[in-house]
Amino acid sequence: MRPSRAASGDREPIHSAVEAKIAAAHVPEEQVRQILEQEGMVRTSPNTITTVDGYLRELSRVRQLDTRSTTEKTTWTVAA
Repeated sequence: MRPSRAASGDREPIHSAVEAKIAAAHVPEEQVRQILEQEGMVRTSPNTITTVDGYLRELSRVRQLDTRSTTEKTTWTVAA
């Protein structure tokens, strides 16, 4: 695999871009499944998730991290 060079306006697949994972974590699971089935899950790097179940597990992890981050920021802000 050779590295890709993104240009302005390029579109990364939902399953392989960090920003897309963050956004997808807040979309209903059935809609995410539909998108993945339509787009496919082509490997773009050695670490690309290529199964729907694996991707949904990753979204669950992203949600947990987002919740922890939000809670920690709130706690810190209140404590300050």
